[in-house]
Amino acid sequence: ADFSPYQPDRSDIYWKIGLGLHDVDTSIRSLIKNVPGFSMGGASQFLDIGYLAHLQDPANFTIELLQTTFERNQRVRRELIKKSIGEGAAYPFAQE
Repeated sequence: ADFSPYQPDRSDIYWKIGLGLHDVDTSIRSLIKNVPGFSMGGASQFLDIGYLAHLQDPANFTIELLQTTFERNQRVRRELIKKSIGEGAAYPFAQE
């Protein structure tokens, strides 16, 4: 496709895609492992708002990965993941 990448400007309306995920760190590792040439920085806890990371799509728009729990709340995160994939299923990235 022939297009000019988006160049954000202060006069623009803020725009981004937001994805809610149970495990942002595992999602980042999966993207890096499975998407050729993909790289990005890690996630971070933003105040008491959320644990999140940002990347850009090919047109340079922001994509936010927002975890459904705070970084430190591992017990609740494991429970949410278990409920999402089923009680008998193994979490596919547990050993990474």
